[in-house]
Amino acid sequence: MKLNRLYRNMMLAAAFVCLGACDPWRDDLELNKADLDKDLYEIVMENPGISIFVRVLQATGYDRFLKEEQALTVFAPQDAALQQLSLSDTAALKLWVQNYIAYLSYYTGADGNFNRSGGVVDGIEMINRKTIPAGVASLSGSKLITANRTCKNGVLHIIDNTVADRKN
Repeated sequence: MKLNRLYRNMMLAAAFVCLGACDPWRDDLELNKADLDKDLYEIVMENPGISIFVRVLQATGYDRFLKEEQALTVFAPQDAALQQLSLSDTAALKLWVQNYIAYLSYYTGADGNFNRSGGVVDGIEMINRKTIPAGVASLSGSKLITANRTCKNGVLHIIDNTVADRKN
């Protein structure tokens, strides 16, 4: 009888320790706490692998947009995907960069799907009003390299390729 009570108490204590030790929200906040005082442009600037994208933002004036707007999602292609991009035509670059910024914040869940307000989304509407297909850990066929880099006015995802330009 005493052995059963001791065994039960040990199991309860172990359960409480396990439940108290796992707090994914706290873990997530600890990982991202350093970035909550920075804006999206500052976060983008900190990533040397997307320097061509930074130059596009500066050339088009979208660097200021990322500093001032609230609740944005940025999908920044790596430099390797942008080697052929011409930086001389500012008007074309403005149209191009609008395909990589979305109003509202979209995060990937543990399953790799993009979520918004608790539900999985099939597509993400960019600021140019075009909807880009979003799948498991990908955006229009581009794979996520870095996901859910959170800051005070949105989230940054780094992708491995460009997004197909969607015409009207």
